[in-house]
Amino acid sequence: QELRLQLLYAQIEQQNGQSDAASQRLAILQQHYPNNPQLLTYAAGIENAAGNREQALNLLAQAQSIAPDNEDIS
Repeated sequence: QELRLQLLYAQIEQQNGQSDAASQRLAILQQHYPNNPQLLTYAAGIENAAGNREQALNLLAQAQSIAPDNEDIS
């Protein structure tokens, strides 16, 4: 549940134009949950919104490799 709450905070930060804060929050979370597909997908969204398409695609590919049957990862 802590992860979902932190992801919500990152989403709110992103929506409020605080992309750097959202990215920092996700970077910290990735240290604690390095192979979490939900986290990787959120991080991909943040990267894409920041214009980092290549990084976003890499994060999505990583999430898909961890959870290939997860239809939410696209």
